[in-house]
Amino acid sequence: MLVLDGAGVANTQIAASATGPHSGPGGSVTVAADALTVEGGARIASTTFGPDKAGDITVAVANAVTLSGTGPDGASGITASAQPGSSGQAGEVVLTAGGAIALSGGAKATCSTAGAGNGGTVQVTAQGPLSLSDPGTGIVASASSTANGNAHLPIGRRSC
Repeated sequence: MLVLDGAGVANTQIAASATGPHSGPGGSVTVAADALTVEGGARIASTTFGPDKAGDITVAVANAVTLSGTGPDGASGITASAQPGSSGQAGEVVLTAGGAIALSGGAKATCSTAGAGNGGTVQVTAQGPLSLSDPGTGIVASASSTANGNAHLPIGRRSC
């Protein structure tokens, strides 16, 4: 079981980023675990501040996934993003679980862009129930520029 707990500790994360106007693409982030809990504002992230794409994030979990709560750096979750001033697109987020996926307390799975590039795609696949509870919790693809993003949820069972 992998637990990332950011309670009271800023910058608790597994991350890759590309910074600066001459940076290359962000690195990919791959996480494989029997079970996964991300809580207290911890994150699995890939970010670009530059001209190239943020890396893709692939999370494959044999059993259950729990994303919950917020912390000093904001919401817990899995996020690929292109930051303001960047021209690269956000990476893709692929979350696959052999069991249930539960998001609560404002946690998120997101792809977003605040730059010129596209927002990327969020794909969530659960073999068990998918539940989203509490305000601010979500699976989101967003763009705050003229770009776009996609969310893909192939779900057999869900509860919201």
